[in-house]
Amino acid sequence: MGRRLETLAAVTCLKTLLMIFNILFWISGIIIICIGIWAKVSLYIYTQLSTNNYAFTPYLLIGIGALIISVGTLGCCCTAKGNTRFLYVYSAVLLLIFILEMIAGISFYAKRHKIANGFKLGLNHSLEHYPQEDQKSIDYLQKALHCCGISNYTDWFDTPFGFNNTVPLSCCSISPNDCMHSSLPDDSTIVGQNIYTQGCHDKVIKFVNDHMAAIGATELSIAFFNILGLLLSYYLAKTALKAEYENLDTDNN
Repeated sequence: MGRRLETLAAVTCLKTLLMIFNILFWISGIIIICIGIWAKVSLYIYTQLSTNNYAFTPYLLIGIGALIISVGTLGCCCTAKGNTRFLYVYSAVLLLIFILEMIAGISFYAKRHKIANGFKLGLNHSLEHYPQEDQKSIDYLQKALHCCGISNYTDWFDTPFGFNNTVPLSCCSISPNDCMHSSLPDDSTIVGQNIYTQGCHDKVIKFVNDHMAAIGATELSIAFFNILGLLLSYYLAKTALKAEYENLDTDNN
């Protein structure tokens, strides 16, 4: 009888811990969805200008987040009922989600460098074909990061648009109506009062690397958190099964 009470106490304790995990797991799904939406909105312009475009990655995050919310909801039901079969299935699903999150997190780290390598080629192409191609992307980029050109503003002088040493209005650091953006000299100390002189390449690489590193770290942290739920659900199923056998032994005696 004492052994049975110990087993029932262990089941109750594991159920409580797993229920707390399920709630936190559900919240982590919302966090991942928010990260995916943010990546889609904020990083879209930067990845679009790279020759290596990874438009599917934010959708992968949103999909994983939605899956986590669904599985977390089912996990609460499985935990409350204590059904051993469902708990084993829940453990397997958590393992699958862990693998998906690891893939997503590692891919963010790996793609930082690929986007960096492809961005300079993509930016060169965009400058050469401005304003016929990627005008909105280039203008948004230069306004948002307060930059002009690739290495510096004089890069525009070697493009068809930059005839007569002209740069786009998006390079202006003051009101476009007051900005002198054509017939510019090569001296950055003079034009620095009117336009941004620093190039966009280094700024974009830093922006993308910093943010994608943060996303990857968050993904990996949540992935390893799933291991806790996997272990809790597995041991709850094992302990609940043990309680069932002890209950049968007691009834037979």
